[in-house]
Amino acid sequence: YSRNKVKRPSRPALFDLYASDMVRSSSMLNNVADDFQIPDNIDGVTKIDTGNVHVPSLIVLNFNIPTEEPSVFGKAEDGETCVLILYLVIAKHTINQLKDMNKASPAVKLLVEWCKKSENDFSMRSRMKAMCLIDDVENSSLPGFISRFNGKPVLITKSSTFTRFPNYIELQVNIHKWAYMPKKGLFSLQPKFPSLAFNVGFTIEGREDDELPEVLLGGARINKIDMNRNEYIDEIDFNR
Repeated sequence: YSRNKVKRPSRPALFDLYASDMVRSSSMLNNVADDFQIPDNIDGVTKIDTGNVHVPSLIVLNFNIPTEEPSVFGKAEDGETCVLILYLVIAKHTINQLKDMNKASPAVKLLVEWCKKSENDFSMRSRMKAMCLIDDVENSSLPGFISRFNGKPVLITKSSTFTRFPNYIELQVNIHKWAYMPKKGLFSLQPKFPSLAFNVGFTIEGREDDELPEVLLGGARINKIDMNRNEYIDEIDFNR
C-alpha cells in the first residue's frame, strides 16, 4: 500500500465467530473464565494442533462497554458495564497456512507475530483495529458525527489487556478508559440500539508492504440490542 496506494478487499477471516455472550455488570469483567465456561470441546477445532505454538485455536474478545453517561470531569475506568464477549475459533484455511509458513499470507505471518509478542509488547498489542459499520445509518436519525465515523477503523491501544491462557488468548477492551467524546458518542447511541444493526470487525494493522493486505481477524453482526433486557451477571443461574 505504501508503494502503490491501492487497497484490496479482505480475504476470508482468519477466525470464525463461534458464540457470543452479553450481560450487564456493576463493574467491568477482567477475566471471562471467572464467570463463564470457555468453549473447550469444539469438534474439529479446540482439540487439534493449529500448526504454530503461538497461535491458539480460540481467541476470546471481551468488551466492557460503559452504560452510564460519561463525565467531562475526571476519567472513571470502571462502573456500570455491558459486557460483550465474542468467541472466535480458528478457520481451517488459517491452520493450513500455519503448517506451511513459507507459503503463508502476510496476514497469517502477522497473526503469528501478534500472538507471540502482544503479551509483553505494547506496540504490537496496539495494532489491533476495530471497525463498526451501522446499517442504513443515513435513515437512522443519528448525530452527524456518528455518520461521519461510521465504518472507520480505530486502533485499540491503552484500553486493551492481552492474556495468554493454556488453550486460548483473551483480549480485554475496557471502553471505560476511552476519551470523553467517543464514550459520549457511544452513550448517545444506546437508546437506539434496539433498532440498529452493527457489523463489527477486527484486524491486525499491517504497516509495511510485506504485512499487507490486511485480512479480517474475525467479526460479528450484532442486531437490535436491548441492553435493558440483559441480565446482571451476578443474577444469572449458569446451571439452568
